[in-house]
Amino acid sequence: MKMLSFRTVLHLAATLGMLCTTAAAQVPGPVVNVVASDPYNQKQVEVEGAANPNNPNHILAGFIDYQTVVNENPLLSPTSSAWCGYSFSINGGKTWKNSRVPGFPGNTGTEPGGGNSPILGSEKCGDPTVAWDTSGHAFLLGLAQHPNGTNFLFVARLTDPDDGQGKLEYNFTRLLASGNPSSTGQDLDKPSILFVPDPTPGSKPDAGLLYACGTIFNGTQGGKFRNKVLCALSADGGSTYSLLNQGKINGTINTNNGTAIAPSCSPVGVNCVSDGEVYVFWRAFLGDENGYWFVKIDRSGNATKPSRAIGGAGFYPYDVPTLSQLARSNAFPIVATDASGRILLAFQAYSDSNGRMGPPSFTNTPRIFLTYSSDGGGRWSEPRAVDYGPHENTFQFMPWLEVAGGGVFQILYYDARSENRPINCFTSGQCFPVGRDRRYDVRVVQGQFVNGSPQFTLPSQQVSKYITSSTTGQVLDRPGCPSGSSCPAVLMPNLPIAGGGTVPFIGDYNSLSPAVPLVRNDRSSNPNLPAWRFANQAEDPQTFLAFFASTQDVGFPSGGINGDWTQFSPVANSCVNPKSRDSNIYFSAISPGIAASWSGTSRNLVSNDSGTAIPPQFIVTVENRTNQDGDYRLTIIDSSTENWSFVQTPPAPEPIPADQNT
Repeated sequence: MKMLSFRTVLHLAATLGMLCTTAAAQVPGPVVNVVASDPYNQKQVEVEGAANPNNPNHILAGFIDYQTVVNENPLLSPTSSAWCGYSFSINGGKTWKNSRVPGFPGNTGTEPGGGNSPILGSEKCGDPTVAWDTSGHAFLLGLAQHPNGTNFLFVARLTDPDDGQGKLEYNFTRLLASGNPSSTGQDLDKPSILFVPDPTPGSKPDAGLLYACGTIFNGTQGGKFRNKVLCALSADGGSTYSLLNQGKINGTINTNNGTAIAPSCSPVGVNCVSDGEVYVFWRAFLGDENGYWFVKIDRSGNATKPSRAIGGAGFYPYDVPTLSQLARSNAFPIVATDASGRILLAFQAYSDSNGRMGPPSFTNTPRIFLTYSSDGGGRWSEPRAVDYGPHENTFQFMPWLEVAGGGVFQILYYDARSENRPINCFTSGQCFPVGRDRRYDVRVVQGQFVNGSPQFTLPSQQVSKYITSSTTGQVLDRPGCPSGSSCPAVLMPNLPIAGGGTVPFIGDYNSLSPAVPLVRNDRSSNPNLPAWRFANQAEDPQTFLAFFASTQDVGFPSGGINGDWTQFSPVANSCVNPKSRDSNIYFSAISPGIAASWSGTSRNLVSNDSGTAIPPQFIVTVENRTNQDGDYRLTIIDSSTENWSFVQTPPAPEPIPADQNT
C-alpha cells in the first residue's frame, strides 16, 4: 500500500506566527504531569526531553522512575531499585504514555527486546538523557548497575513510525563502556548525548553523527575520585559506536564529572553553519583544576587539548551536599551554541548584590550565571547573574540552557524568590538554604544578544503552577496536612523522599529543549545545501519544551512535615503514608504565544469505489496561548511532488478570496 509523506512539505511549528528576529515575550503553557498514572505514587526525577525533528509534535522524555521500588526495605525486596523510564507524547505534550527501558529487574523478555537487552540483570538505571536523529530514531543514553556493582554506559534506540498510531518501537540497546564498583576504583556517571546532522553539501537526509559522552571513575587522588571523560560516536543510527582515542578526552585533568555537549559551526555568509563537530564540557572538582573544561571534537573523533573556560581564583560554584533537610545539587555545566557561533555556558554560583560571583555569605547567595565566548572558546566573558531577583534571598539552582530561532536563548531553573528567608551559614564558611519547608518555583528567563552582549529585557516567568482555591486563590493544602495547619502543595525540594525517607533528592538536572530542534533545508533552488540544519536562524521558531521534577504532589506523613518519613508503603501494598514519595515530572511548552502541531506526518492512501485515490487528511491544531485575541493566516508550502490544499476534495467553495493554499 502506498504511503504519502507529510514530512517534507509542512512544518507549521517552524513557520506559523514565530517568524520574528527579535525576542517575543515567552508564555509558559499549561503544566502537564508526565507520569500521572503511577499506581504506586512513587517518585520520578532527573528528566530530559526532546522533540522528533520529523514531527516536533512527537516528544520523548526520559527520567529516573521509582515505580519499580515497591518496598524500600532492601532486606524484603533486594532487587527493588529505580529504573530508567520514558514517556512519549504524540500531541505536543498534552498527554503521555509511559514505559521502561527493556532490561529492567524482573523483565523476562515478554516485552519487545527485553530478554535480549545487554543490561538485563542490572538492578538500577539512572542519569537518562535523550536525543533524536533525522530518521525517526530516538536514543536514550543512561547508566545501569549490576548487583555486583559493575556499571554500564548504554544507549537504547527506539523508532517512531509516525503513522498516527502513537507507538514508539524498541529496537536494541548497545553498551558503550563499563566500570567496576567505585570502592575498587571505577564507576560511571553523568552522560550526555547529541545528534549532529551531516553538514556535507547535498548530504542524505538520514546522515549525521551521534555523540555520546560520559565519565568513568578510575581511582582516587587527594582523597577524591579521579575519573576520565570519554565519548563514543555513531554514524549508522546507533547500531555501532567508535571510541575516540579509546574514549579519553580530558588529558591530565583528573576529577571530572557532569558532561554537556553543544554543536560547533563554521562561518557561512552572515551565519555560522554547523560543521558536524561538537564542544564537550565538564566540571573538574579538585584543587587547582576546579572549573569548567572543554574540548572540541571533529567528525573523525579527534579532540583538542582541554581548555578551562571558567575557574581558579574568583570561582565560587554552588555545590550542595546531601543533608537531612537539603537536596544535593552540584554546579555542573550547561552549554549551547547560537547561529553566530557563540558558545554559551550556564552554571550555578554564589552572587554578590551586583550579579558577580563572590564568596558565600548571608548576602552572597546562589544564582544562575551566564558566560559566553565569541571566538570558539579562546576568550570568555565575565560571568554575570542572569536574573538576580527582587532580593538577596532569591536563591537559584539547577539551570538548563537552550538556543532557538531569532537569536533567542532561555534558561530554566529552580527559584526561591516567593520566600524572603535568609540563607543558613555555618562555621565552615559554607552557606546553604536548609529546611524542609523551603519553597521553590520553576522559572525561565529569556535573553538575546544585542550588539554582541546578552540582554535580558523581559522579566523571568514562573513555569510551575499549583492547584488553587476557586474562591480565595490560595494554593490548596497537600495530602497529610494536620488539622488546623497550612500545608500548601508547592514545590519543596528539601522534603526527605529518598533514602528510605531520610534525605531529600530531586535529581541532578531538569530539561529545556527547542520545540523544533532541526529543520530541513529547502534544496529546490540550491541542491548543494545539507539536508538538515539546526533551527537557530532568524526565521526559526522561538518555542521551548520545559521538563522539571516537582514535589508539589508529595503528601506529608502522619504528624505533618516533621513526622516520620521512613514509614512508607505504596498504595498497592499496605498504604502507609502512600503519597510521601510522590514527586512527579511536569511539562510545559514555552512559546511566544502561538503554537501549531499536527497529528502525524504520513498516511496510507485509500481509494474510492472507482479506484481513485482519496487525498489523506492531516489534522493541524493552532493554539493562541496569549490572553489577547488575534487573527492568523495559515499557509501550506507545496512540495515538488505533491499538491497540498486546505480543501480535501475539490471543488468546494473557498472560505475567503484566496488561493487554495491560504
